[in-house]
Amino acid sequence: MSQVKITKWFALELTVALELEDILSGILWEEGTSGITTIKETADTITLQAYFDQEIDLKSWQEFLEQVFSKLDYLPGQLKEIKVLEVPNEDWLKKWKEGYRPVEVGDKFLIVPSWLKSEVTDSSRIIIEIDPGMAFGTGTHETTQLCLRAIEHYFKGGSCLDVGCGTGILAMAAAKLCPGSEVFACDNDPEAIMVAGENLEINQADKLIKLSVGS
Repeated sequence: MSQVKITKWFALELTVALELEDILSGILWEEGTSGITTIKETADTITLQAYFDQEIDLKSWQEFLEQVFSKLDYLPGQLKEIKVLEVPNEDWLKKWKEGYRPVEVGDKFLIVPSWLKSEVTDSSRIIIEIDPGMAFGTGTHETTQLCLRAIEHYFKGGSCLDVGCGTGILAMAAAKLCPGSEVFACDNDPEAIMVAGENLEINQADKLIKLSVGS
């Protein structure tokens, strides 16, 4: 059977209170987005674009998100703006990669997009290559960076369990920081485990970390 080539994508652009970024990203992944980019961030809000290969019902999405935020006890008005854009296939992939750059975390880690590894010449840091695919954990978000700093300061070797591992970034940080440690990583999303497995291979860490689906 021949595959239908996708020539056009639909972007759902949403502006929400900054504290809702992780919740919103999780919802978008669960609803089948193929990628998320950050368009703008202020002290109070963040604007995300989520890409879908099918047309988007704007009204249904607005009602759905308002209901979710209400059930989570957030006050009305957390969804500041929502709109739909049509995007040519190649544009969103290019835009997503252009906005993702190497980032230093703490004193020891350097998180590098896998397609930019050739540009990195700093060997004094522990390099973690990441191709996020459809999993959470690029190293750019504050929560991930806080976890990486905690690993740097408090993990001295031994056993480490990364629950909800996403891309596998935290498990790889522990394994690379303290070689010889027993590192386990799990996620209840099979897609995330697949992405994590690919990242482990890129980092030659597939024999250092045990992956499993579940929690």
